[in-house]
Amino acid sequence: MIRRSLLKKLAFSIVPVIVLLAALEGMSRVLKHVNPTLWSPPTRYLNKNPAYTGQAWFTQDFLDATLTHGSSCYILPEYSFKLLKDHESKYHNVVHGRRLTTGGTWHAEDPRLVTIALFGGSSTYCHEVPDEYTWASLLQKRIAASPDTQIVRVLNFGVPGASSKQELDRLRYEISQGMVPDVCVFFDGVNDTAQGVYNGSPDKTINDTERLYKRKWYRQIARQSSLLTLVYANVRSWQMSKPTHLNDADLLEDLAMKTAKGLVENWAKAKQLCESHGIKMYAFLQPNLYTLDSNRFTKEEELLEDIRPGMDVCFQATYPLFRELMAGIQEYNKHFLDLSNIYEATFQPIYLDFCHVASHGNKIIADAIYMRIIDDVKAICKRKALEHTLKPSKGG
Repeated sequence: MIRRSLLKKLAFSIVPVIVLLAALEGMSRVLKHVNPTLWSPPTRYLNKNPAYTGQAWFTQDFLDATLTHGSSCYILPEYSFKLLKDHESKYHNVVHGRRLTTGGTWHAEDPRLVTIALFGGSSTYCHEVPDEYTWASLLQKRIAASPDTQIVRVLNFGVPGASSKQELDRLRYEISQGMVPDVCVFFDGVNDTAQGVYNGSPDKTINDTERLYKRKWYRQIARQSSLLTLVYANVRSWQMSKPTHLNDADLLEDLAMKTAKGLVENWAKAKQLCESHGIKMYAFLQPNLYTLDSNRFTKEEELLEDIRPGMDVCFQATYPLFRELMAGIQEYNKHFLDLSNIYEATFQPIYLDFCHVASHGNKIIADAIYMRIIDDVKAICKRKALEHTLKPSKGG
């Protein structure tokens, strides 16, 4: 009798708790549809960011779309890189595993078609802007504006979290599938630094780190709950601490050097692969808020309060080494170029966080890359047009 009475008391105690949690879970799922920014604390600051709010396309509708579109990916078993799942919406579209590039005047059936393939991470994918304002689309628009280069198409292979190693693997994969571009562009630095130095594993990828993190059983269970993910997202945003390995100066230096060597070696391998297939290849070191030469972006530095502590140390250790190693490869110094300070002369807010920028920042990237590759692009267009003219016609 005593035991049955005890079980009854436990049941009466547990049932109300379960009912309460179920009610909270239901409320949180409804709230997620009403105000999705609660599940992404850094996104709340975007509607106050002058780099964003001054844009004609910036609306609450767009902000909501950036949250509901998560740039979903999957990994091919035999490769290290992620492929984007196709997606269709008003602002973000993914077609054939690539972010949609707008502004082109080319036709797929044109035998003179010239293809530029862009490889990079989230700063190339450009989740923060509509399709027509990615730097890929802005580059396409500028190229199409010239009669000499209207047969050029720009393909955006940017994938959030991708590192130079994964981009090299993706390039190999695309070539093996018959997609051999005429020009190849790598845009890197941020993800290699984040994985190699901040995560402390230069020989692995961000995907590897994410898999290890998500593998724990309690995290897998927690991710199924809207309530728990809400609590986690908001607690994590103010509880993050600097990784302990960054306090060891010798280890930090070693990780930075391994990361810098890895990036430049991956670029060199990509260059050799491209040369073996007659592809012109360029690699660009991307900008970030941590390594600016000036202190002009004081207002933008407030954005860094939501970035993981210790990230600044990683970039300040690694970027000088990137530049040093890039300069040391004489045979590639016209093709491995530093764009990390392209915003120095821009006197308006650009950054949305430490590396992602608004549309006018993407325009500066597109213009800088255009100026460095356009001579090769024009020469290829001219050659293909001549080959097409000299090709014997069928019949007759």
